[in-house]
Amino acid sequence: MRELLIVALMAVCLMSANAAVLADEATQAETDKMKADMKAEKKAMKAERKAKKAEMKQLKKQQKQQMKAKKKEMREKTGAQKGAPQAQGQEMNAAGQDMKPAIPDLPAPQAPDAR
Repeated sequence: MRELLIVALMAVCLMSANAAVLADEATQAETDKMKADMKAEKKAMKAERKAKKAEMKQLKKQQKQQMKAKKKEMREKTGAQKGAPQAQGQEMNAAGQDMKPAIPDLPAPQAPDAR
């Protein structure tokens, strides 16, 4: 009976050691899987950030080109408008030179002590 008890005890010890090894392997596999998932997620976030950065760069470039085009258009528009008032101003100057003032020139007032 004693031998039977020893054999049973040894079997339980071997099984528990084997179970501990299996549990340790399962835990290690789960940990490795979690680490791999975290790496993949980090890599995906990095790629997403890079794509977003490129998109923002393109958008900024496009806005800059639009602003340049708008400034150029405004300069052209201002240049075209400048010509018309200058011609109108020259016409007014020519007409003004022919006109006589409605009020005669008055002598400048003299200071009271200057007599």
